[in-house]
Amino acid sequence: MQNRILFRLLLLGQFLLFLILFVVGLYLFAMSISNKTDPDAVGGMQRSSAICLLISPLWLIPAIGIRRKAPWAWWLGFVVNLAGCLFLSWAFNFDPSAMIFPAVFLVLTILHLSSRPTTWRVMDLPKYPSFAKKSV
Repeated sequence: MQNRILFRLLLLGQFLLFLILFVVGLYLFAMSISNKTDPDAVGGMQRSSAICLLISPLWLIPAIGIRRKAPWAWWLGFVVNLAGCLFLSWAFNFDPSAMIFPAVFLVLTILHLSSRPTTWRVMDLPKYPSFAKKSV
């Protein structure tokens, strides 16, 4: 039972991170073409939008693979989340007030470590062996 909860939390976390990055990228792109946007900010919004939209599949691909219970997806997701945590920690200069962003990636990395692909096979096994079933 615990394996299923960890598996679903990992899948949900990967997909939500993809969704957040994708929506933020679309929002920044929409704001950059808006008439109300400051012309000096348009370039930065377009670059940020492109970055968000280009890196968002790095969380969608492992989410799809994890849904299919592929071991390569576990490794890819683990590497991407660990790299995200380390990069954001470095980018924020390990400032305690800004560590909420790297903490999201750290939580997903911990979920990766607690939900290993070897435990995914156990979830597919029937709860009771076939010889234990009583025929009526």
